[in-house]
Amino acid sequence: RLQRLYENKRELQSLQHSQIYRLSSAGNSTEVDPGPGPYVPIYQVSPLHHNQATIMYNQKSFPTRNQTLDIMLSTRRPQVSAILYPESTTPSSVLYFPVGTDFSNSADIVGTTSIEFDWEDTFREGLPLDNAGIVVVLENSYGQENTFMIQ
Repeated sequence: RLQRLYENKRELQSLQHSQIYRLSSAGNSTEVDPGPGPYVPIYQVSPLHHNQATIMYNQKSFPTRNQTLDIMLSTRRPQVSAILYPESTTPSSVLYFPVGTDFSNSADIVGTTSIEFDWEDTFREGLPLDNAGIVVVLENSYGQENTFMIQ
């Protein structure tokens, strides 16, 4: 669903990145997110060139991200999301790390630092590969299973 954001650049420019937005219920356009909060918008992203459209996108409006953010906020610990796009041939997830007002265990959580990553790239750098490659079966605590080959 987030990939559709990149296709709607003109519509996003009309929002002028000044309002928090979400995908419409049909998933084919964007709209101002009327709430209720809490909101977890993307304020900064890198590299900006290819990700500019995601600025001010409310991550809590995306079910997979919302579930992971809720767990992170309640446990106050880093969390890895379920696979974001199960229909994709390259599974990816997000690692969310809570940011508090200070470093104490009781600090208020005021934001997150996150990184979206491809599992294939993660394994490619850490596994010994022979000429035939390797088949990876990825299972997670969200009940998802994904199989892919790394060559």
